This record gives sequence, C-alpha cells and structure tokens, in this order.
Amino acid sequence: MTVDLPAWPDPSSADGKIFFDRAMTVFSWWRTLAQSRRYPHPNAFAIGLTVQAEAESSFDPNALGDYVDEAGRKLPWRPKPIGTPTSFGMHQRKRARTDAIRDGFGDKHGLGFDIAALALAKQNTVDKDLAASLWELDTFPAYGLAAISDQPTAHAAAAQACALFERAGATSAVSRRARMANRWTPWFAGKGF
Repeated sequence: MTVDLPAWPDPSSADGKIFFDRAMTVFSWWRTLAQSRRYPHPNAFAIGLTVQAEAESSFDPNALGDYVDEAGRKLPWRPKPIGTPTSFGMHQRKRARTDAIRDGFGDKHGLGFDIAALALAKQNTVDKDLAASLWELDTFPAYGLAAISDQPTAHAAAAQACALFERAGATSAVSRRARMANRWTPWFAGKGF
C-alpha cells in the first residue's frame, strides 16, 4: 500500500510563501548546526529533521492536535477540531515533553519556556521549537541524534528521525517521511544545497 504524500501549497500563494519560507528556515537551522558539529552528512541530517516538522504541523509552531473529549477519549481528526488539544507546536509534543523542555530533566536544565502554553496562546516561534528539538536530541540519546546524524541520505535520516525522535504512531509514518525526504532533496538542491 502506498500512502500519498501531503500536497504542497502553491508557492506563489500566501500560504505557500509561509510554508516554503519556514521550510528553508528549519532546513538552514539544522544544516548550520550539522556543519558546526561536523556531522558527516549535513544536508541529509537537515532534511531528515525538516521532514518531521512538515509532517507533524506543516511547519506551524502554534499547531495544536490530538484532541480529546471531556472524558479524555481521542477524537477523530476534523478540519475544525473540537475538544481539548493534547499535542503542541511544530513537532506536536505531548505535555510530558513540553514540561521537560521547560523544567529540565535530571541534571540537565530546561529551557524555561513552555511550548504548550506558547502554542495555545499562538505565541510560539519556529526558533523556540527548533531550540526545544535540539535540547531534546542533546538530552535524550534515545531520541536518536547519533543515528540521524550518521545517515548518508535524507531518505534514511528522515526514517530514523521519524522512528526515534518523532516516534510517530501511524504504521506508514516511517516510509512516508522517507518518501517526503526524497521530495525535499531536489528542492533544496535547486536552492544551492
């Protein structure tokens, strides 16, 4: 079974300009980090993580998701959601993750900001979400920083990032995001990367 990739917005539309500008911001941020840390495949690493932000929120740092009803039961997806959101920001983090980012974990200090509260108030930023992602990758080895940064292709880096960092629950998520990376690779190459 092949799962369709999400459609990209028209680049000349207002939504398209925001989408592709944010994609470039996310990619450039991860690529600069990978180069500064001398990862062997900075483009693959950057695309692998960029794909996660696209898949989870279309690069919206104020995205809300995984709505539940008053009894805590997960509600089906709707274009205009009802209920209470349980996932927040560009990477659709649950409260345990947003709390750890804010407060820290073990002897690792947190960043002091709350992605959930910021997203609920529509005040989260791409930069805060990226800083939170790096904090998680540096703090929790199980989120796969080493595995993602070692991958020689964007396809493989996106698969590792989906499985280890994003931990997406859909059965087709890993293969879908790997295919999404294949779509981004020539796009970024066309931009000179």
